[in-house]
Amino acid sequence: MRAIVFHRRAASYLSRMPRDRAAQVRDALVEVAGLETIASHPGIKQMSGGMAGWSRLRIGSYRAILQVTVIEAGEVLYVDAIGPRGDIYKG
Repeated sequence: MRAIVFHRRAASYLSRMPRDRAAQVRDALVEVAGLETIASHPGIKQMSGGMAGWSRLRIGSYRAILQVTVIEAGEVLYVDAIGPRGDIYKG
């Protein structure tokens, strides 16, 4: 299982979410981090355009922008942003 690393903006948004929704997001991220390839998860879609190389995870009405990154310790699941469906893509 990969470690999950949050960007400051993702961690901040997660801390402000209602507890039940935050738990739902954390559970989904743990599920994805445990997969051999994240693309095999039904809620994952590859992004295109300026976000090529990143993936989007659908968690109810929320979205998480993430990618698998390699660091010295191995692979990590890097979560760049978390937010509502309509606002997450507005950079």
